[in-house]
Amino acid sequence: MTVRCTDDSSDALRSDDSNIFDFFPSSPSSHRFTSPPLAECQAVTVFIDDLNLVVPKRRTLPLELIEYIIKLFHQRYRSFRALRALSEASSQFRVIALRRYMTSLNIYSAKQLTSLSKMHICMLSRNPTWDCVGLHWVKHLTAQSGDLAKAPWRPSLMGSLRTLHISFGAEVRSTQKIRSKQIFVIPLTNSPMIHLTSLTLTELWRIDVLLLSMLSGAFPGLMSLHLSCSEHLDVSCCWTCFEDSSLAVVHSPIPNHFPTVASLTSAFAKALKQLTKLTDLHLGIFLSDEEMLNNHIDHYDSPRVYSRILRTTFGQDRDLTRAGLVLSQSESPSTASLGHVSFTEDEEDVDNSKAAASMTFDEVPPFPHGPELCPICSIVVSAPDVRTRELEASLALAQKLKSLKTISWSSFFAWKLPSDDERRIGDWQRATKVYALRSGGRVRVRRRPWD
Repeated sequence: MTVRCTDDSSDALRSDDSNIFDFFPSSPSSHRFTSPPLAECQAVTVFIDDLNLVVPKRRTLPLELIEYIIKLFHQRYRSFRALRALSEASSQFRVIALRRYMTSLNIYSAKQLTSLSKMHICMLSRNPTWDCVGLHWVKHLTAQSGDLAKAPWRPSLMGSLRTLHISFGAEVRSTQKIRSKQIFVIPLTNSPMIHLTSLTLTELWRIDVLLLSMLSGAFPGLMSLHLSCSEHLDVSCCWTCFEDSSLAVVHSPIPNHFPTVASLTSAFAKALKQLTKLTDLHLGIFLSDEEMLNNHIDHYDSPRVYSRILRTTFGQDRDLTRAGLVLSQSESPSTASLGHVSFTEDEEDVDNSKAAASMTFDEVPPFPHGPELCPICSIVVSAPDVRTRELEASLALAQKLKSLKTISWSSFFAWKLPSDDERRIGDWQRATKVYALRSGGRVRVRRRPWD
């Protein structure tokens, strides 16, 4: 007997339900959406000796197309509840929907994280030979520090995690150290997360050597590190709230915590030396002296007095010097010192900030406001000196950490607005970025990208 089929098309893209990872029991009608009616099936002619039999062939959508449809659906409806109908359609839909939901995960409570951990263990117990399920699908995780500590989170279950964003906004200055140990030290001491490439910590209360050392040991494969604490400065209420918030956060560690920029960069570089792949570093602290903010608050007692000081002390035509600089230094540690830093002029720093561009001495900035909108601070404190200090600190870090390409800081005098492709997280409105170039045995830094 000879059996021959006239349709030799490949079934490579078709998924048989018998081979699907059936994590949970399916209802009797669970596969009704993957099998179209008989009238819609494609006919296949089978020759058995002299008999011609017409056998209907089931027509199914390619798996790639199903995943794309579910992806579009998830972009609009991101809640877990919205995926319930898809997960009940078939075991195939269930796996795709769960994988799409857990690829980018936002944790809103410790209870949610605990439930997801239990689901992960349940899925593993039903498929002991398949370990890439559940939390292993998570590539991007966003959470509050308290939720990760209370659950607690289990980094060993997230083998595909690439980016992690943790907010410390619910903490206070006295609990940040405890939370950091609970999240980074206790679960990761013996098994560091080497596959994580991007870490973002926002609303911190201080950035110090202890925190940087914890992160270096827990995530040695980091390529991007973003730490920010300057967003705690509150300008949304009144001057009293602004002053209170400035006392609660370590926004300017010089000179009370580090006497000079050189001591700060040396200590930070030593703490980050394990991060040999680090290319982008953001430290959300101000490099201007801490007393500058205190003096800014003391510049006036009322908007009227403030306006009179501007008129009597400075002329109407007074402007700021915003010339750009390029700093360079030898890459060799033996010859690298502040005395061997060379300064050359760069293109002028163009002021693109609408607030600063529209500010004149005839107008009173909103109250309260930071030094970035204060002409007295810009002239008396000398904004160009602060911006030069930011370049010097960036150069020192780039000289010690050889993989760095960009270094950014919080700055009261960051005139340029971030571009559209930059992430707007933390204190992004008061951030300045410096670009490093290594060529000819020297490292150079400036505020414009290198061609």
